[in-house]
Amino acid sequence: LVMFPVLYTDVTDAWRLMDRNKRLAIGAAGIAVELSLACIATLLWTFLPDGPLRSVMFSIATVGWVLSLAINLNPLMRFDGYYLFGDAIGIDNLQSRSFALGRWRMREVLFGLGAAAPEALPSGKRRILIWYAWTVWVYRLVLFTGIAVLVYYMAFKALGIILFLVEIIYFIVKPIGSEVLSWWKDGVSIRAGRRTTKTVCAAIAVLVLFFVPVSTRMTMPAVIEAGNIAWVYPQHAGEVAEVRVKPGDPVEAGDVLAILKSPELDHQAAVTARNLALVRMRLARRASDSQDRAQSLSLEHEAVSLAAALSGLKKEADQLVIKAPIAGIVSEFNSEIHKGRAIGRSELIALISGRGARVVRGYLDEHQVRRLGDRPIDGTFLVEAPGFGRIPVAMDSVAKSSAPKIDIPELASVHGGVIAVRPQGGNNNVQLVPTTSMYLATLRIEGGAEVPTFSARGTVDVEGDRSSLASRAFRQIAAVLIRESGF
Repeated sequence: LVMFPVLYTDVTDAWRLMDRNKRLAIGAAGIAVELSLACIATLLWTFLPDGPLRSVMFSIATVGWVLSLAINLNPLMRFDGYYLFGDAIGIDNLQSRSFALGRWRMREVLFGLGAAAPEALPSGKRRILIWYAWTVWVYRLVLFTGIAVLVYYMAFKALGIILFLVEIIYFIVKPIGSEVLSWWKDGVSIRAGRRTTKTVCAAIAVLVLFFVPVSTRMTMPAVIEAGNIAWVYPQHAGEVAEVRVKPGDPVEAGDVLAILKSPELDHQAAVTARNLALVRMRLARRASDSQDRAQSLSLEHEAVSLAAALSGLKKEADQLVIKAPIAGIVSEFNSEIHKGRAIGRSELIALISGRGARVVRGYLDEHQVRRLGDRPIDGTFLVEAPGFGRIPVAMDSVAKSSAPKIDIPELASVHGGVIAVRPQGGNNNVQLVPTTSMYLATLRIEGGAEVPTFSARGTVDVEGDRSSLASRAFRQIAAVLIRESGF
């Protein structure tokens, strides 16, 4: 095989066997061996220690399972599973015969031509072949579209466009066009069909639903939380010396959350204080020292400069004491903040929820923001947690620009939310970057409905301007074309 010797068994004459079970055994032999090797490799992978051999067993196991179950055993592709399925139901030339029956049944459903079936088969077996043909068509549509997108991204743009068009035209457009052309040739019998009028009316109804703007409902993922929230970050990098709070603790504005220390800052302050003391000593003795008296002016300037530097270092040292900016409850506290650990200025320490009124915050996509219009927007918030009904809300504000990152982790896909994100960054400075443009929206709670006292995730239902499926599809396609064109 490509100048490389491989083990090979010629089973092309297996079709001569009259016993169907023997043909099934021959067809399943390769899959049985693959699955046996996968089982053995999986067992060995479980017991082997970490190392190259365990990695090899993992590769053999995964390749064996995937190739056997997803590819070789798949009857929708012309591999072992296809022939096994054909032998199991006793049908030779499975695809060609099933496709002929599938086309015949589709035309009967759409137009009611009353034509005879391509071949006489028992009703059960004919039904299996029809459903098999339709399933293969849908599978091929998805598969060939995915392959077209894959080859577009794998090649450089000019070649990718050509390969994409070849894949779509040859494998999708051509078969569909061939079927439509056959309908055109049989136009007389189709127009005389009993169901043609119903099919045309149904097609018109689908087009109307596709192009007429009827949908007004919009949903957005959101959370209900305190209206006043403070994210606490250190103002100076340092080493954690003491932690004084934990999640759920009440705090007042100015309470100490944690204390950091910085050996470098302490050393700079000690050196500056020692130099300042030395300069002040020289100033104090200048009456008896001619050299100090001659440098009196420069010593005074140096003393002022050192005093200012020492004051600045003391202010930086004060910033090592992390305090609560508002009164409230410590909703979240970084579990990795502990004594002796070094942290930077970009690392979140705590989230404090104020004691004020609660609000609902969530994210709208670009299409939803366009549908809001200028009128007041009312809606309801449904909490995921049990025990709460629908909470009436009203739109308070929507961000003018898209969010560079998702600041509400509960809504991100990596934390069980519905907003697709790409985590970027490392260690404890991970940013949840949305894959599409998302806009932060804030809603106020209306009426006297019972609301949870804790942060809770849910869904907001609001009414927007009417929009059709066609307009959404057009904007999505236009956005993709603009993005890929580079303009």
